[in-house]
Amino acid sequence: MKKIFGGMFIYFLTLALILGTFQFCFAEITRTGSFAFVVGKNNIGVENVNIDLDLYLKANGLGTQIDFELSKEQTNDELTELNILMSLQGDYYFTPEVYGFGGASYERDKQWSIDDLITFGAGAGYKVKNLNLQAGLYWASEYSGMNYDRQSLLKLSGDYTKPLYALTSNSSIDFVLEAQSVVDLEGIEALNDWEDYKLNIKPMMKAYITKTVFMGAYYDWGYLDNAAVPSQWEYGVKAGWNFI
Repeated sequence: MKKIFGGMFIYFLTLALILGTFQFCFAEITRTGSFAFVVGKNNIGVENVNIDLDLYLKANGLGTQIDFELSKEQTNDELTELNILMSLQGDYYFTPEVYGFGGASYERDKQWSIDDLITFGAGAGYKVKNLNLQAGLYWASEYSGMNYDRQSLLKLSGDYTKPLYALTSNSSIDFVLEAQSVVDLEGIEALNDWEDYKLNIKPMMKAYITKTVFMGAYYDWGYLDNAAVPSQWEYGVKAGWNFI
């Protein structure tokens, strides 16, 4: 537990330095992303409560993606786990749509038997208004006690958002309904013989009751090849607000 909170301290200190640098160096900064509370349950009886932070900063052809997720999971027999995901990614735009990136992350997820997984990697992406595609090669080290295991990962991801309905007025209350779908594919030991793979598909519906406040529902299906329980799914609701 001390290791987790120590990592969180370093992570948020790094975020403060990044935010301060952007604020000091650039006059015009584009901010997108959201902060949300999530409640969900999966097919093996695990209930979870999450806090999610997703923030993207862009200025002068440079971008920074910040993701933070902290979840408390509880099973039917009262066992409680604290899981965490922290990631940082820096982007450099060659054109308004095409960019290269480098990033790092830390993950602890007992549901998928992940203990202290640290990854570093780089790749390229393509981003337009409603679509973001990425492909990257990562090196991962998973620590368990005094032992660690290293492996290479090929990650492919896609994120597509589609506005479905909008109702606006002269008042401060707007209503917007949108659909979002996120697909992530990881090839494990990609530089050797591609031993295993992990696939996540997450469709979501969001309803904005103001320009920034939203409520939504999601379904998250995951498959990890050669795992004890290879296929798992989760459903839940979330509420939060967007950064503008």
